[in-house]
Amino acid sequence: VYVSQDGENLMWLADEPTGTSSLDLKSFQLNAGNYSVFVQAVGKPSLTNKMSAGAAVVIQNQPPVAMLALSPSSGKAPLAVTASSTGSYDPDGNIASTVINFGDGSASVSSTIANHTYSASGNYVVTVTVTDNLGASTNKTANVSVTGSQPFAFTSSDTSATVMAGQTASYNLTLDTKGSGFTGAVSVVCDGAPAGTTCTANPASANFSASNASVPVTITVATTTQARFNPVPREGLPFFFATVLAGLFCGATKRARQMLLAMLAILLLLSMISCGGGASTSTTPAAAPRSPTNATLTVMGASGNQTATATLSLTITH
Repeated sequence: VYVSQDGENLMWLADEPTGTSSLDLKSFQLNAGNYSVFVQAVGKPSLTNKMSAGAAVVIQNQPPVAMLALSPSSGKAPLAVTASSTGSYDPDGNIASTVINFGDGSASVSSTIANHTYSASGNYVVTVTVTDNLGASTNKTANVSVTGSQPFAFTSSDTSATVMAGQTASYNLTLDTKGSGFTGAVSVVCDGAPAGTTCTANPASANFSASNASVPVTITVATTTQARFNPVPREGLPFFFATVLAGLFCGATKRARQMLLAMLAILLLLSMISCGGGASTSTTPAAAPRSPTNATLTVMGASGNQTATATLSLTITH
């Protein structure tokens, strides 16, 4: 059995036994095209060099087989992904070109292996297109899942402060996009300030652009003077006890009365001293010291459904 594409130059295919009535040309992996098939009978002198007329055969081009592997196929942004079409082949020819598209609007890459970084969260479809030497193409797709990362965050080495009541505490923070490519406005607020204080952020709105990925933020906590606790006056206590003893004197025996009179005299003397009598002067005991006021402040930056927080510690002494 012979085949020819020009009707003159023959290419031997196979020797088949007598009685063969058909032959599967696909098993010979002929390139796509138009062929003439000839059969030559051999084995008998009368059939020597007897060649049949050519039978026209059209072999259709088989499309290539595309392969696609992603590593990794999921993760947090920014996510670096490698796409490979290794293993793609053409059953009846060869692969002439390979194009990989990462499905996020970026330019396609003409390569069997390509790297790409996804900066935004979402689900993406990666497509590889392989084309054979006769122009037949095949696509293969795979999915990439990118979860959201925090597009901006607070940083600071100054997260605690101690001030006396009436003073002002300041914290210096930085709101940074961390290379996420985020642009837009982020509102900044402060929460958790204790009673008698106010907490403000400057600026109250941080604006990011392609040329401005970092904004300094100052948190200011203004405190007010808080009154000390005053002790309960004790000057009237001797008079109170003297009154009680006088009541007991009325129903007591002679000996008991003598003892009560002595105690009453002592209490009256104490009353005179506490009220400024004698050589002593009246003094008011100092107020008992108050424990410091501790507070945890929360600074929040928000833009749409994206948020970032920073925790600050505040101690107020009294």
